[in-house]
Amino acid sequence: MNHFQYRASHWWHRLLLSFFALLLLLAFFFFAIFALIAVGILGLAWSVHLWWRHRSRRNSVQQDIFVKEYLVLRDNSEALPKDEADGRH
Repeated sequence: MNHFQYRASHWWHRLLLSFFALLLLLAFFFFAIFALIAVGILGLAWSVHLWWRHRSRRNSVQQDIFVKEYLVLRDNSEALPKDEADGRH
Protein backbone atom coordinates (compact mmCIF):
# COMPACT_ATOMS: atom_id res chain seq x y z
CA MET A 1 0.00 0.00 0.00
CA ASN A 2 1.60 3.24 -1.09
CA HIS A 3 0.84 6.81 -0.04
CA PHE A 4 -1.89 7.39 -2.62
CA GLN A 5 -3.82 4.28 -1.64
CA TYR A 6 -3.74 5.34 2.01
CA ARG A 7 -5.22 8.77 1.23
CA ALA A 8 -8.07 7.24 -0.74
CA SER A 9 -10.31 6.79 2.30
CA HIS A 10 -14.06 6.67 2.43
CA TRP A 11 -15.97 9.87 1.73
CA TRP A 12 -17.69 9.86 5.12
CA HIS A 13 -14.32 9.54 6.84
CA ARG A 14 -13.01 12.65 5.08
CA LEU A 15 -16.26 14.50 5.81
CA LEU A 16 -16.08 13.56 9.50
CA LEU A 17 -12.45 14.64 9.65
CA SER A 18 -13.21 17.98 8.02
CA PHE A 19 -16.13 18.58 10.41
CA PHE A 20 -13.88 17.79 13.35
CA ALA A 21 -11.18 20.14 12.05
CA LEU A 22 -13.77 22.90 11.57
CA LEU A 23 -15.10 22.30 15.07
CA LEU A 24 -11.61 22.56 16.54
CA LEU A 25 -10.97 25.75 14.59
CA LEU A 26 -14.20 27.33 15.83
CA ALA A 27 -13.49 26.21 19.39
CA PHE A 28 -10.04 27.79 19.23
CA PHE A 29 -11.51 31.00 17.79
CA PHE A 30 -14.14 31.31 20.53
CA PHE A 31 -11.60 30.43 23.22
CA ALA A 32 -9.35 33.21 21.93
CA ILE A 33 -12.24 35.69 22.10
CA PHE A 34 -13.10 34.50 25.61
CA ALA A 35 -9.47 34.85 26.70
CA LEU A 36 -9.27 38.41 25.35
CA ILE A 37 -12.49 39.39 27.15
CA ALA A 38 -11.30 37.76 30.38
CA VAL A 39 -7.93 39.52 30.24
CA GLY A 40 -9.69 42.82 29.52
CA ILE A 41 -12.02 42.40 32.49
CA LEU A 42 -9.13 41.47 34.78
CA GLY A 43 -7.14 44.48 33.57
CA LEU A 44 -10.09 46.80 34.11
CA ALA A 45 -10.70 45.39 37.60
CA TRP A 46 -7.03 45.83 38.50
CA SER A 47 -7.06 49.41 37.21
CA VAL A 48 -10.15 50.21 39.29
CA HIS A 49 -8.50 48.60 42.32
CA LEU A 50 -5.34 50.70 41.91
CA TRP A 51 -7.41 53.86 41.39
CA TRP A 52 -9.50 53.14 44.49
CA ARG A 53 -6.40 52.42 46.59
CA HIS A 54 -4.77 55.65 45.39
CA ARG A 55 -7.97 57.59 46.06
CA SER A 56 -8.37 56.20 49.58
CA ARG A 57 -4.72 56.88 50.43
CA ARG A 58 -4.97 60.43 49.07
CA ASN A 59 -8.13 61.11 51.08
CA SER A 60 -6.58 59.70 54.24
CA VAL A 61 -3.51 61.93 53.79
CA GLN A 62 -5.72 64.99 53.33
CA GLN A 63 -7.74 63.98 56.35
CA ASP A 64 -4.56 63.59 58.41
CA ILE A 65 -3.42 67.08 57.38
CA PHE A 66 -6.84 68.51 58.27
CA VAL A 67 -6.85 66.78 61.67
CA LYS A 68 -3.33 67.99 62.44
CA GLU A 69 -4.26 71.56 61.49
CA TYR A 70 -7.39 71.29 63.61
CA LEU A 71 -5.39 70.03 66.59
CA VAL A 72 -2.85 72.84 66.20
CA LEU A 73 -5.65 75.41 66.02
CA ARG A 74 -7.43 73.85 68.99
CA ASP A 75 -4.30 73.72 71.13
CA ASN A 76 -3.30 77.28 70.25
CA SER A 77 -6.79 78.75 70.45
CA GLU A 78 -6.16 80.25 73.88
CA ALA A 79 -3.19 82.24 72.54
CA LEU A 80 -5.10 83.61 69.54
CA PRO A 81 -7.46 86.56 69.63
CA LYS A 82 -11.14 85.70 69.75
CA ASP A 83 -11.85 86.21 66.02
CA GLU A 84 -8.91 83.99 64.96
CA ALA A 85 -9.64 81.21 67.43
CA ASP A 86 -12.33 79.65 65.25
CA GLY A 87 -10.03 79.42 62.21
CA ARG A 88 -11.48 82.33 60.22
CA HIS A 89 -8.86 84.85 59.14
